[in-house]
Amino acid sequence: MKRDNRLLIVMLLFAVSLISLAIQAVIVNIYVSAAVLGNWTYFAETFSVNPPGKFCLDYCAPHLPFVMGWIGIAAFVIGWIILARVWWKPRS
Repeated sequence: MKRDNRLLIVMLLFAVSLISLAIQAVIVNIYVSAAVLGNWTYFAETFSVNPPGKFCLDYCAPHLPFVMGWIGIAAFVIGWIILARVWWKPRS
């Protein structure tokens, strides 16, 4: 019995999703730590974002980079779509 190659693709997509969401979790952890400490220099230098000025009376946080999060979400959803298609329409 030969396995369907689409299942390998799904497993790779889930691995990409897991890794990218773990990286996004680290980015969010650094973001929250910078917000709590009020020191945005490390975050701004690491992720190439503009830090807030010394005197800020409005929203005083840089933009959170969420590219890895979107990659993880997209890989997870595409993996589930392929898995559902393999389940409902298997190759003979």
